[in-house]
Amino acid sequence: MARLFLKPAPGLKIPSADHGGADLPADGGWVNTSTYWQRRLADLDVSDDTDEQLKREAVEEQAAAKRAKTPKES
Repeated sequence: MARLFLKPAPGLKIPSADHGGADLPADGGWVNTSTYWQRRLADLDVSDDTDEQLKREAVEEQAAAKRAKTPKES
């Protein structure tokens, strides 16, 4: 199933079954693609930040890999 990283529109609280019924975090969260989220996108209740989140995660992974390769100072 496809996943999206969505952020709620400023000032909105969007319930999310993908987060155990809690609201979608203000800074965004991963959700499974569904008609519910497609409607939220169409209504501009949320914005799709998937591409930006994937870039952020790739940068974080590269930084972690670099730290793991760097010898630790004593």
